[in-house]
Amino acid sequence: MDCLDLKINGRILELIGNVLQSRNTPLKVRRLSMKATNESDIMNILPYLDSVDFIEIDSDPNILLDLIDISKLNQWKNAVEVNMYNCVIINSIQDINVIHLRNLYITMNNISSNDIIYLK
Repeated sequence: MDCLDLKINGRILELIGNVLQSRNTPLKVRRLSMKATNESDIMNILPYLDSVDFIEIDSDPNILLDLIDISKLNQWKNAVEVNMYNCVIINSIQDINVIHLRNLYITMNNISSNDIIYLK
């Protein structure tokens, strides 16, 4: 499958996640595009996908997201591009494992000089 596009509410995401979790093999998806209102929405789907190159997350304006658990997933580590719209990442850039990405679009709550040095 080239793209999995999930622009639905959290309860439906949870049900889809249950179906994905019950599969014997992860669903091969090149691009994930989804609407998320919290970290749980993302964690309901992303761990059960394979071969994800592009991750695109949209949310309601100014939602705060903690990406620590998400950034530990192999799917995150293997992605080449991550775009997150309308949400604010509360973690340090160093804590969310982004150095491997070719393209990254996120809004940070704050960024330290150490984060800038890390990205350099």
